[in-house]
Amino acid sequence: MESSLQLFDVIKAIYQKRKTLLLVLIAAGIIGSAVAMLLPVYYKSTTIFYAANPGMNDRQNLFREQAGNLPIEYFGSEKDVDRVLQICKSGNINGYIVNKYHLAQHYKIDTTSPYYHTLVSEQFKENSQMVRNELGAIEITIFDTDAKMAADMANDIVHTVDNINKSFFAEQNQKGIRLMEQNIQLKTAQISHLNDTLAQLRRGSNQDLISTYAAQQKAAVKDLNKLNGLYEQYKAAAGNEFSTVNIIEPAYAAERKSKPVRWLIVVSIMLVSFSVSVIFLLLKERWASIKKDLA
Repeated sequence: MESSLQLFDVIKAIYQKRKTLLLVLIAAGIIGSAVAMLLPVYYKSTTIFYAANPGMNDRQNLFREQAGNLPIEYFGSEKDVDRVLQICKSGNINGYIVNKYHLAQHYKIDTTSPYYHTLVSEQFKENSQMVRNELGAIEITIFDTDAKMAADMANDIVHTVDNINKSFFAEQNQKGIRLMEQNIQLKTAQISHLNDTLAQLRRGSNQDLISTYAAQQKAAVKDLNKLNGLYEQYKAAAGNEFSTVNIIEPAYAAERKSKPVRWLIVVSIMLVSFSVSVIFLLLKERWASIKKDLA
């Protein structure tokens, strides 16, 4: 009964003050339209890609004799996705984009402010989304007032993330190359020493000792040939052009704006204004009773 009475009071207040409320709605609509028109227009660009399996470019897989032992998964594991996503959100990417695209000037942030670097970085974070979708792909979305710049930044992030990610594996290949070079030098020195020793022994008549050193020299040459083969494989793997990302959909310059949704802003302001006005009218009518109850 009390709820019905309260609802009746609301309807009564709206009906009695319908002209006033209509004026409020008109004023709110005008103000909302002005606010919506003053807001900057943002365009949205999204690129979608998968993390690749870095093992596909590993020396052992590139030169494996048995094809059946090659990695089954072409796309990366959960760890690969997490690593790539972490690079996307890293300060290196943030700083690179901020500097390359002069976002301080683009966002109209005062560069004389002692905290302008932080302000620019925070603004870029607000205008970007980097997530893993339900299918395991990584989506990078950029919002910007310049449609082409939004697409360029999204694509540039993927390219830069790929280069950073590749550098980790390139360094491993370089370590393998350096290790092979050291082993080859040691084995070459060993063979040289064995050759000198054999030359001296052949001047004598100790055939058993000559046979022993000759066998050692033969094994060392075989090892050296194997090391040289591995060395060439490491060099080939290091020089192989590969990507750690598989781009499914590059970013394109949007033809239509993404936000703001002006009609939604206007409707929201009108609804809020209408609700506040009704509450104010009810409080005004019941103020005497409320004041009495409070006393």
